[in-house]
Amino acid sequence: ENIFRTEVDKVEGEETVVRFGQSRLRIQGQHQGRVTVMIRPEDLRVFKLTATVHPRPEHNEFRVILEQTRDFGHYVRIRLRGDMDLLAHIPHGVFLELDPRAGTRLGERLPPENIHTFT
Repeated sequence: ENIFRTEVDKVEGEETVVRFGQSRLRIQGQHQGRVTVMIRPEDLRVFKLTATVHPRPEHNEFRVILEQTRDFGHYVRIRLRGDMDLLAHIPHGVFLELDPRAGTRLGERLPPENIHTFT
């Protein structure tokens, strides 16, 4: 789950920028060529979009669409559609704050320190 093979776009200091469709994702370390990145579902941060809250791509934040949900008891698994189709595991309280209906537009944040890289 959430494992992708992609191309390096550029290296900026101690971070590497990789491509996903029209989006660019910052990952830790200096990499070249093709890399595989993995994001654990519990490490994604999902937030509600409002007039004043919107994604900031330079901070690994992107617009996504809530596609599907499934209750697993102590967390909810959600499928998000965007340049990267991702699965996220979020607590019930967070889920209820999102207006959780299929087709809802949300924001997601992928903290660079939680993105695992394989070359």
